[in-house]
Amino acid sequence: MDAGASEASDLGSAVAIPPWLVDQLARRAEPGRFLPFDVLIDAVLYDPQGGYYASAPSPLGPEGDFYTAPQVDPMFGSALARRILAEFDRLGRPDDFVVAELGPGDGTLARDVAAALEGLGAPSGWPYYLIDRSASLREVALARVRAEAPRGVVRVEATSSLGNLGPIRGLVFSNELLDALPFRRFRRRSEGWEELGVRLAGDSLVPVADPRTPRVPTSALPASAEEGTILELNTVAEALVREVSDHLGDGSALFVDFGAEETELVRTRPRGTWTAFADHRVVDDPLAALATADQSVFVNFSRLRAAAKQAGLVERSFRPQREALVDWGLEGAKLDATSNAESEEEKVRLHLASKQLLFGFEQFWAWELHPPERGPLRA
Repeated sequence: MDAGASEASDLGSAVAIPPWLVDQLARRAEPGRFLPFDVLIDAVLYDPQGGYYASAPSPLGPEGDFYTAPQVDPMFGSALARRILAEFDRLGRPDDFVVAELGPGDGTLARDVAAALEGLGAPSGWPYYLIDRSASLREVALARVRAEAPRGVVRVEATSSLGNLGPIRGLVFSNELLDALPFRRFRRRSEGWEELGVRLAGDSLVPVADPRTPRVPTSALPASAEEGTILELNTVAEALVREVSDHLGDGSALFVDFGAEETELVRTRPRGTWTAFADHRVVDDPLAALATADQSVFVNFSRLRAAAKQAGLVERSFRPQREALVDWGLEGAKLDATSNAESEEEKVRLHLASKQLLFGFEQFWAWELHPPERGPLRA
């Protein structure tokens, strides 16, 4: 076993894993070596051979494992379309305006945004990029938008990385992506912090801890945390924010996700926030449900906001999702939908859906950033 890692019974028991995951983890570390959670979760979610996002046709919706705001009602996409149009106007209605959605899921949100843009009179032919690391999810999202969205309003394309677009002017956004990116886990001990992870033992994973002083980006882990506190860091999300800073020449970046500031996470969730969902239910042991369930953690917004500042982005707002939706025009979207409702039952459903969007996502935040100066796109 890795000399720097130690087993601890309080971390849980060994779990068996499928052969494809054994092979992938063996390629990422020598047998018996410590594997941090970001390496494990990266393989579990994104490996093209058997990863959760690669193997499932779509984990979203009633037939999947979980749902997000776009699955509640198209009003969410309609409100976002109004925010996109506001950004277009703020930038002076440029000819090279681009919309880029990070992690488009099954394409529901892109479809709804495109339909709303048509109804709101948006210029035709906007490039709308669906950006997802998973080739299978890109194909699902692209097929849905091309089949169900109005033609001519947006020119939808799909790619694996924002970096493939070069410098852009427009709006970059994501909905519930940051929480689904690989993360690291740490535990406070009397002598300091240790990193949690696993080691590969044959066809099983054994939970282990690395007591060596962990190196983390931005600032040190909180010294005031009580012993036993577990804290997750969204290190891949921090890298994504830096990538956005590198390629957003003019415009805004918008992230909608669930999470909290670090002080609140330490105070209210001392056992950590790692959660797995399958069939819309919380799985008792996330480690035992690798590759068969959605894996996520709360976003540590303190770290992410610090990373954005270091990358040169300026924070425009950080507020609850409900406040952002009201500001973007959810009420107008509701009125439009209600006026087209064909029955009283449909009007009631729309009213309830709007309530759910406003109050059913209590721990969700809308975070908006932009480059420090408007002007020519950076090379």
